[in-house]
Amino acid sequence: MSVIPFPHPDPIPEPYDPLESALLSVLNNAPADGEPVKCPACKGSGEVSRSVRVGRRHRVVGQQTGLCLTCLGSGNAPTE
Repeated sequence: MSVIPFPHPDPIPEPYDPLESALLSVLNNAPADGEPVKCPACKGSGEVSRSVRVGRRHRVVGQQTGLCLTCLGSGNAPTE
């Protein structure tokens, strides 16, 4: 059995932080200056689709589109 010398040559990974990971992914995917950020709910279209359900068993009969309440139809992400 061999003894691992101190300090270990491979760096010890930092603990995983999901908030930091999410922040880094947002910052890395940020658009160029002057280009508006697309709304994450409607993906920039300004409309969202919802399933229409009818009957006692709530079966799906179609889709209904409506105004995105996150961006109010503009397609741009809210600034605050």
